[in-house]
Parts: sequence; structure tokens; C-alpha cells
Amino acid sequence: SLPQVLAALENKPAMSHGQTVLITGTTGWDSVRAHIGNSITPAEQAALLGDEAHEHFNISDDELIRLRQSASDPGTLSQAWVTLLQQRSADYQRSGLAADAAFGGDGNATNPSQSLADATDTMRFFQRHYPAFQDHLRHYPQRADEAHEKSVFFASIEQEDGRPIYSLKHQLVDIGDDHALIAERQFYVSHSLDGLQVTILCLRDGDHTVVGMLNHTFTGKVSGFGQTIAHRIGRAKVREKILPMFESLVTAFPVAP
Repeated sequence: SLPQVLAALENKPAMSHGQTVLITGTTGWDSVRAHIGNSITPAEQAALLGDEAHEHFNISDDELIRLRQSASDPGTLSQAWVTLLQQRSADYQRSGLAADAAFGGDGNATNPSQSLADATDTMRFFQRHYPAFQDHLRHYPQRADEAHEKSVFFASIEQEDGRPIYSLKHQLVDIGDDHALIAERQFYVSHSLDGLQVTILCLRDGDHTVVGMLNHTFTGKVSGFGQTIAHRIGRAKVREKILPMFESLVTAFPVAP
């Protein structure tokens, strides 16, 4: 049943991969600072100071300057990263996808906000059946229906190929008598991806529940070998973070022969 499925999902927060910290206003950043401080390596410091820093990090020219000024000391550098994440989080919570979240240098700036907006516009099922949810996700923080929807924010620190990835996430949840809608948008990722948006749909079907997932992954590496990397990372995100959620449901509620 829908309540049983929701209870199982709450006990298996598959999308909370790595060190994930709940952000509420200014609360939570001390914990983020501690996790980042433990993740900075000499290789990360060297990448910041190298000529191809923009290839290694999703940061603007101004952010690169501030990080480089702190790169000689891991403690100071971790504080600079926290300041960067705090500013991007505050910008998003104030203006949503309209926030200027561009990164990259030499006139080749990338802004994942438009890709995330376009992806949300393609959610036709939600537009038709749950327009308030789709509208809130598309136009956050405008048009929010707080009576039915709840927004929460996270910062996470993960490891991929020996490198730390710092991400900022917006999770939107809407639970009703006959449905549960869960969207997680990674509106800032420090490298490898430009953005990620996952939407989970749980619908009551008599005494049972239908569960589905929609995934959008964005990266600037769109051709040649870079395309292969993008596809591998996209599949890895689904396999490592989302597939276990479905596997846990199958384990909890075996399908009858």
C-alpha cells in the first residue's frame, strides 16, 4: 500500500549518498566545513592553481580567484569552498533557477539553470495531473503551495574517482492520500556534472502502489570521448543512488509469482 511504500522509502534514503547535511538558513554549514576540510587533498590544491582549473571545477572566474587566494592552506581553502557554496545556496533559495549560477572562464560560461528549467518543462505528466507541484519545481520560490509541498535543502560531499564532489540539492516533497511526489534537484555540482534532477512518483492503485522515476543528467561534455564520460557518469548516478531505492522496495515487498 502507499503508506507502506512511503515508510520503506523513508527508511532507505538512497539519494542521500555520501556525507549529506541538512541546510536550514545558516544552520548546517559548520558540519559542511568539517567534511570539506577532511576531503581537500594536495591534488585538489594543485588543480586549482593549474592552467586548466576550469576543466576541473565548475566555478566562475571570480570564484576561482577567491579559491586560489586560499589554496595554500587546506583550512583556509575549506572555508573558501563553504563561502562559495553558501552564496550559491542563498542565491538559489532567493531566486531559484533565475539565479546567476554560471561557471567557466574565457568567455565559455555554462549555466545549468536553463537545462534544469527545460527539463522541468518536459514533465508533461506532472503538468497534466499535478500542475502545482510541477509549477513549484519549475518556478521556485514563486508559486509555492506550502499546504501540500515541502522544500528542504542539502549540501553533500561525495568521492568519485578519488576526488571530492561538493553538491547543493533542493528536495521537494508532496504527499497526498493517493500519491507521493519527490523531486531532488542538484542545482550546483562542483565538477563532473552540470546538474542532476530526479523525480520519484508513487501512485495509489487500489491496494497497491505504482512507483516510477524520471531522471535528467546534464554535462557540458557532449561530444566525442566526453560524451562517453557523460553517459557513464549519468548511469552511475542512477545505479549508485536511485536503483538501490527500487531494489529495497522489491526486497521489502516481493512480487507474488
